[in-house]
Amino acid sequence: MKISADEPPCHATIVDLSVEGCLLVFQKRQSLSNNLKVELIFEVNHLPFRVRGQVRGIRSSKMVGLQFIQLNGRVRRELEALIEELKEDIIKRLAELKARGQNGSL
Repeated sequence: MKISADEPPCHATIVDLSVEGCLLVFQKRQSLSNNLKVELIFEVNHLPFRVRGQVRGIRSSKMVGLQFIQLNGRVRRELEALIEELKEDIIKRLAELKARGQNGSL
């Protein structure tokens, strides 16, 4: 995620994702404010996916909720396809664990 063009990106893990927004956990503490606009760059299968977001909820200095903004039809469809692909991957991994008789986490 980039807060501004002149700052280095902040690395985070997505813990919740929908077409409306996401919840991120940052590797390092962040000093963000509500309504701050940011650019998010997700990397899925080594391909970047860019979307603009706005800070909507600060749970801690490392956990922030963002709402996606300025989504045009193409970006919205790409985001929906990305979410569907991630769901399918989770279902596949759960089935593999079940087949091996494991009850552990992914």
